[in-house]
Amino acid sequence: MVASSLLPQELIDICIDFLHSDIESLTSCSLVCWNWVPAARFHLFSFVELFESISGAINRRHCRYPSNVLPFIELLASPHNTIAPYIHGASLKLRVRKDRDAPGMLIDALSNAGVKLTKLITTTNRQNIAFLLKFPKFNPYITDLTVDISRAWSDEYTRINEGLVFAMSFPLLHTLSIDASFELEEAQQSFSIYPPDNRWCYLETLSLHLQDSEMVFEWFLKIGWEARLRTLRLRVYRCEHGGCGPVTHLNAFLMDICNTLEDFMMYVDGRYRWGMPQRVLSPNPNFGHLDFSNLSKLHSLQLNLHDVDTICDSLESLHHSARMKSIVINVFPWTNQALFDTQVSCRKDEMWPRLGRILTATQFSGIARLDVSVPSSYGEEGLALVERSLAPAQTALRCVSGVFVSTIGVGYPFNYL
Repeated sequence: MVASSLLPQELIDICIDFLHSDIESLTSCSLVCWNWVPAARFHLFSFVELFESISGAINRRHCRYPSNVLPFIELLASPHNTIAPYIHGASLKLRVRKDRDAPGMLIDALSNAGVKLTKLITTTNRQNIAFLLKFPKFNPYITDLTVDISRAWSDEYTRINEGLVFAMSFPLLHTLSIDASFELEEAQQSFSIYPPDNRWCYLETLSLHLQDSEMVFEWFLKIGWEARLRTLRLRVYRCEHGGCGPVTHLNAFLMDICNTLEDFMMYVDGRYRWGMPQRVLSPNPNFGHLDFSNLSKLHSLQLNLHDVDTICDSLESLHHSARMKSIVINVFPWTNQALFDTQVSCRKDEMWPRLGRILTATQFSGIARLDVSVPSSYGEEGLALVERSLAPAQTALRCVSGVFVSTIGVGYPFNYL
């Protein structure tokens, strides 16, 4: 239910009264409140979203909704407060502004009411970091952290290593997502900062959106982080046509987490992004491939690449004791052909039959999901070639485990980090 300031107060109260009389609707309903409804019944909703301020266009009219944070703070401080015991956790998306003190007041109010802040979404400009350092008592409770170090947010930059050290100040993290996709090359040179003693010993899910992942994984190895990741999602930008870029330190890191990693996703984006360093590229760089030879617990894999040969090399390296349950392969069109003196052509008639043969191995016999997507540029003829090439794998999988192998689609859907 959305409580909009465009609705009369009486109608909003009628909606809430109706939900009170309908237990099924009440237990499956959340409240997004654009203006504060002065009723002591908000603890009955599973989720209440607060806005410091919001602007938008509705029915072609520009509307600005007032902040509902301050009324919520007043409710928490009220002697008649009945909501606090029902709040099991709070999620804060923080962007500090010099002329706003609502975030600090809200954090104090939640703390005084005994509410734990469990999820934090923030940028790492120095203004935000200085603000968060004033509230260290919240750090032990945060289990889900999203850090945006991208240039799009602020004129005050922090380097990727400073952002990582900042994230390591939260000792109980289970989920961490870091976006440093717009970092300039000169902002990534120094990795001399070392973290505190605590090194994410509870972290299970790590998502990284980077321009250069090698220096980050090299840093992980240098600091001696004893990672126990179960899920690793990685998105990088590479201008080179072949493979997925340098993977030496990534492979070493995969070896370190071989006994725990269950779900791995890598998305290599060949598009040029603003801020990426200009350099002379070789049309056939040899960076090697992802090494899965030690990942005995891996059961879910998603690869979003242009180079199918690299996908084949990576799958061939899979540990013999691994039992895959889900494989998603998204093959993208190469968008940076203009960067090379000669056009790069992919050997479709060789690489797809090779992939079909690889998927008949024992490691893949228990797959319950196999999705392969190719770009629309393949056309009907190319799509038919892919289907014929994977026919042996589909037959083998059906014979062994009776699973359904999805039809190959046109287009290239993928999951963002």
